[in-house]
Amino acid sequence: HCPKTSIWVAGGWVRDKLLFSQQRGEQNQQNQAGSSPISSRGQTTSFPGGGNKDVDLVITSQEISATEFAGLLQEYISSNGKDGIGGVGCNAVLKAANPELQTATILLKDSDFIVDIAGLRLEEYSKYSRTPESTSIASIVEDAWRRDLTINALYYNLQTNEVEDWTEQGLSDMRRRRIATSRAPLPALVEDPLRFLRAVRF
Repeated sequence: HCPKTSIWVAGGWVRDKLLFSQQRGEQNQQNQAGSSPISSRGQTTSFPGGGNKDVDLVITSQEISATEFAGLLQEYISSNGKDGIGGVGCNAVLKAANPELQTATILLKDSDFIVDIAGLRLEEYSKYSRTPESTSIASIVEDAWRRDLTINALYYNLQTNEVEDWTEQGLSDMRRRRIATSRAPLPALVEDPLRFLRAVRF
């Protein structure tokens, strides 16, 4: 219904899959010569392994909002998901939706998958809250630069099957085991103090 709508998987799912591939590649290199599974162009042919059941989708929102897209996805899974995902039957429930912030969450009850959906966006914060005060439609480049850490600003394009690194830092930081903010550290961390803890955790 929306041929101009592009869809990416973003954030932690991409990070964890690439990290798993990188670790597996390093193990293989101990036994035989080979190259890193993360290419210099930011492309990968497969995402083996990993157990992340929290998936973030981002969409271009000129034609359809994130909440509308979530409703259509929920309907599709509920009507076509009897054979399930990965061989497991699925029952999709629209768990939460925030039209103002253009976000929605779908719970796949029978497999415990949580799918968060959002439009590409910019966020504005008030001085005393880490919750965005308002959002606006953005390009994928702007969406990448608003994210907390470079390793969380990686996108898997579902149309091209390529990993996209719009900050041009995420893949190199992944290889170097480096934690860095996408923007200048102080403004990014003060804007949302939870990012301090996220940086330490990663």
